[in-house]
Amino acid sequence: MTDDLDDDIVVLRRDDGSTWEHYWGDAVERDAAGDVEGKMRVSMVGQFGRSWSGFIDARTALRSTPILRLSMIDVQQGDGMIVETPGGQTIFIDGGDNKLFARHAAARFPNSSAAAPKVVDAIIVTHGDADHFDGLTDIRKSESDTRPGKALFIAPKRVFHNGLVKRPTSKPGGARRPDSEMFGANRKVGAVRYATELVEDPRSVAATDRNGPFDTWCATLDHWDARTRAVTGAPIAVRRIDHLRGDAFDFLADEGVFVEMHGPISETVEAIRRSAFSAIRPAMPA
Repeated sequence: MTDDLDDDIVVLRRDDGSTWEHYWGDAVERDAAGDVEGKMRVSMVGQFGRSWSGFIDARTALRSTPILRLSMIDVQQGDGMIVETPGGQTIFIDGGDNKLFARHAAARFPNSSAAAPKVVDAIIVTHGDADHFDGLTDIRKSESDTRPGKALFIAPKRVFHNGLVKRPTSKPGGARRPDSEMFGANRKVGAVRYATELVEDPRSVAATDRNGPFDTWCATLDHWDARTRAVTGAPIAVRRIDHLRGDAFDFLADEGVFVEMHGPISETVEAIRRSAFSAIRPAMPA
């Protein structure tokens, strides 16, 4: 019988005498016939996806329904989170700018391969600073690592972002690009400057107009897209989201999980010749 832990931290004493900490929501396979006084006989998934047998405290609370798990990953700079729904869907939110997110995810989802990748239901890039998404490219780079538990092959179904693509700091010819042009076309209305060049897919922006991290990110999307097509029969759904596009998360509705979008906030800007532009206000000088 398989249950889930309903205690914060539970220590499994393995048959070889070593111990390993498990946490709230981790799966437990009971072997009641092997129980001894004060101890519950179980099997649990341990390091590198191995099945470990041993004992946990007989007073450990178990639950029959899985939990919604939100795991904050220490990426040192930026953000990184993994969301796992009760129904088994997985969402990555950002990934820092180094290997730490990729290493955690590889250990969390072991035994993947190019032929049998971990399906990630959505990757969300909250904004276009490299310390929030550059580390996701390290997941792709990890595929060549042959050490146990270090490689992770994924097939993302969806990639959501805010629609802004950061430009190189220098223009063609070497002139420095003004801060106001770092996100492409823009309009100043009154005292406020709006970025108006919002894109559904960053790969639609010419390579010469993408900075280094975005160029690498687009190559990573191409790499994953080929695998996702092979696994799911459909390309990655890459789209821009904002406070009006909460429907992007309808794939969670059957589980009773709902997402309310509070940002980024897009506005319709009427400017020269009363043309309407879908725009957002990035943090950049007026």
